[in-house]
Amino acid sequence: MTLMMKSSIYTKWVSFFKSMCGKFDLKSHINGTVAPHPQDPDWDQVDCCVCSWFIDSVDNSVLDLTMTNNDQTTRNLWLTFKGLFRANKQSWAIFLSHDFHSMTQGDSSITEYCSRMKTLADALRYIGHPVQDSSMS
Repeated sequence: MTLMMKSSIYTKWVSFFKSMCGKFDLKSHINGTVAPHPQDPDWDQVDCCVCSWFIDSVDNSVLDLTMTNNDQTTRNLWLTFKGLFRANKQSWAIFLSHDFHSMTQGDSSITEYCSRMKTLADALRYIGHPVQDSSMS
């Protein structure tokens, strides 16, 4: 799974990344529950490991906007990603809403079509623009 700027998978990527960090008991490097200790070689090694996971799971277009220097901690990088995808909520809402409302099934199976619809609806809900149920009058 690769996080890209024009992608509706941000919520999935966040869940994936949190679970990967949880699997290795490294959530403190992204959630801020433990203060960073860059001078501690053990802490730094683990932080570099988590940072490399970021780099491996994020498109260069996102990295270009988020990586500011070589001394950036994983927590700082996490917050920068979050800010990047949440700061542009209105733009994302327009982009995602257009994709959602212009979807057609075409040659895709009903399963693929519904899955894509759910992914877009989830992404819209995550940025505070849930798809409203429509009822026939």
